[in-house]
Amino acid sequence: MGKMLGAVFAALISVVFVTLICEAIDLWLYPLDGAFVYIMNLPRGAKLIIVATWGLTAFAGALTAVRLGGVWWLAFPGAAWTLLGVVGSLIREPYPWWMIVAGLTLPPLMAGAAILLDRRRRAA
Repeated sequence: MGKMLGAVFAALISVVFVTLICEAIDLWLYPLDGAFVYIMNLPRGAKLIIVATWGLTAFAGALTAVRLGGVWWLAFPGAAWTLLGVVGSLIREPYPWWMIVAGLTLPPLMAGAAILLDRRRRAA
């Protein structure tokens, strides 16, 4: 039980770490010119980086939890950290419809991808 809780906590740490890296890249490529910029006003490239960040963080969290916890179903709590962040962002400000769809579907899909990758590794 302790190993599984540790794996879920490690997934949280990996989600935060990957998010910080991706946001730094986003700010480097698309610097903000004001104190607060609405998502709707960002360039398309910045929006794509945000969606890619959601996918990468969900995959990183899921894979970390599965690898450290040793059971496949830990991928879903691992990806849930990202889903919580996405829902929190969607509540705070308006997003384009395609970002909403991507933000809500990517975490479970990336959890499935992490499960498949872990199964392939264990089978080899």
